[in-house]
Amino acid sequence: PAPGKLKPHLHPEIFADANWVQANLHKPGISLIDARMAHSYGGDGHIPGAQNIPVEELVSGGGQIKNKAAVAEIFSRAGVRRGNQVVSYCYIGQRATLIWFLARMQGYSARVYDGSWEDWSMHHSDSIEK
Repeated sequence: PAPGKLKPHLHPEIFADANWVQANLHKPGISLIDARMAHSYGGDGHIPGAQNIPVEELVSGGGQIKNKAAVAEIFSRAGVRRGNQVVSYCYIGQRATLIWFLARMQGYSARVYDGSWEDWSMHHSDSIEK
């Protein structure tokens, strides 16, 4: 193949940083989802107002993503409503991408706080809900 040139196109509308999260905490229409394991969400604490959907809930024992209806039910139990924007985070942003992907597949606007808990806990330790 002939060499080509890749020109990346960033999409800032799909990312959130700590300032964006802080400015949008508790705003109607924002569903903040923590994708960490339940023991981290409850034990280490979480960003205020965040609901927990561990990514393990979204996949079957064989590693397959659950069907659309099952994912919709999991999102609903976490308080995600039609028209909400889903903002996901986890430990370092890796697990949060599955929440982002499935939120988009469900028709939601979505963002990933890629700094995630690592960033939040270092810079906003005064704003941790347990």
